[in-house]
Amino acid sequence: MIRTAAFIAALLLLFLAWDVAVAGRIAQRGGAAPFRLLTGLCGFLVAPALLVSVGSGSALTGRAMAGLGWLWPLVLLLFVVQSFYVFVRRLASRWIVAPFLAFNVLVALIGVVRYAGSLGFGLSPFALAPGLAFANLVAVAFGPLTFGSPIAVLVPLLAAGSSAGSRVAAAFRLALGVFASALVGVIAVESIPAHAALAAYARLGTVRLTEFIVPADRGSLATGLRILPELSRAPAAGVLRDDLALADSLGVDVLLVRILPDGCTPTALDSLDRALEPFRRDSTLLIVELAYSRDAARELRTPAADYMQRSAANVDRMVRRLRPNYLIPAGDPYGAGASALGELSTAWWRRFFTVAASAAHDARPATRVMLTSAAATTADSTLFDWAVAEGSPVDVTAFLIEPAVGGALHVQATLAAADRWMSRAGAGREHWLIATGAPALEGEEAQRRLARHVLLWSAARPRVRGVVFGDAADYDRMTGFRTSSGRLRRVAEEVATTIRALPEPSAPLP
Repeated sequence: MIRTAAFIAALLLLFLAWDVAVAGRIAQRGGAAPFRLLTGLCGFLVAPALLVSVGSGSALTGRAMAGLGWLWPLVLLLFVVQSFYVFVRRLASRWIVAPFLAFNVLVALIGVVRYAGSLGFGLSPFALAPGLAFANLVAVAFGPLTFGSPIAVLVPLLAAGSSAGSRVAAAFRLALGVFASALVGVIAVESIPAHAALAAYARLGTVRLTEFIVPADRGSLATGLRILPELSRAPAAGVLRDDLALADSLGVDVLLVRILPDGCTPTALDSLDRALEPFRRDSTLLIVELAYSRDAARELRTPAADYMQRSAANVDRMVRRLRPNYLIPAGDPYGAGASALGELSTAWWRRFFTVAASAAHDARPATRVMLTSAAATTADSTLFDWAVAEGSPVDVTAFLIEPAVGGALHVQATLAAADRWMSRAGAGREHWLIATGAPALEGEEAQRRLARHVLLWSAARPRVRGVVFGDAADYDRMTGFRTSSGRLRRVAEEVATTIRALPEPSAPLP
């Protein structure tokens, strides 16, 4: 993920360098003063506006920039005007300027739609499709964890208002034009399946609660919320307060917290334990996940046993100090795990979970070890079968409903796989769902329908023990119940209403 962020940052810097260079060159040349002023404004504002756009996408920095969210779409529109002026006035060859104009129009459309979505406006699949198509391309190129990331943005390109000064400059301008044309074309083509994926959300969650029937053998369905960003230290007081208040208003009875290896210190764990204690006294279940470190791949290059033993030591500290009901020693081995560590064999993961489960059960026998899976690959299936087999050290399995290319179609495919896989497990096995949406890309209505569909789908299946929604706010990705500015999205009210309308559980939570 760090290498991906560095590559994206390099591309953004390259585009910014072009914009600043073009703005400086036009400002030094003669010509109409309004045009020079417009180009200068674009070159001067694009870098701070980009910083605001990226920073306002995370709840950790968004509050400070909430009042400046309009700056990025305004700058994007200025770029459109600038390139349109160059095109109409023939200040450079129209064959050269046209790709820049088309590219800037596309970037402005995506940026304005994203900003409108952050304000809570209802948006049609037609308006959302280009932004989703771009996000799909980024996810395919750089990995699924970039889907919905605030750093995945497009920087507009200033149109040069004169002929190139040298062959090198002409070649570079031509290369940028070709790249812009290719990207516009690819996004236009990919917008067609993106529109279909968005339209498919209309079929999710359409059943009325009055028509919903819970099976007679349906035990208690636990509902939860994933709170806080991945923790490397004690949680920030303001973020913790907001997330716990949201959990309380939703009426959930499970909290999920992710902790980085750097956060497995006595001070940080004790601070988190004190903050969660009021909820624990109120019978709230706690799921703790040991997240992958930012440099997990390098750490793995040491002897594998050392990596496993370090993870087991962190598991021991987490379990002893937080006393969780459930523990996830490593999330989604062939999703997030593959992105962090690389593709590892199922034999390696079996050893890892055996070592981690032993450490957890020794520290606190009541803690149950959970394996999470996106149910997407053959390796996922093989590891799941091992986890649910008799004598496995894994106590519980969970299916991940993560934002991904395909939208609602991907969600339906994952749930269908979960149905098949659960049928292969023994009757006494416990299964969970951990569901995330991507409202900034797919719209708040899609997130609302997704949450409702997953909740009702789970309640109709006695094998499913609980559902955890996330995130509480936009942290690494724009997928939260709460926007970076603090506004609650409609999914929060939908989940709270659906939870209250479900029948009372027939069995107590463990």
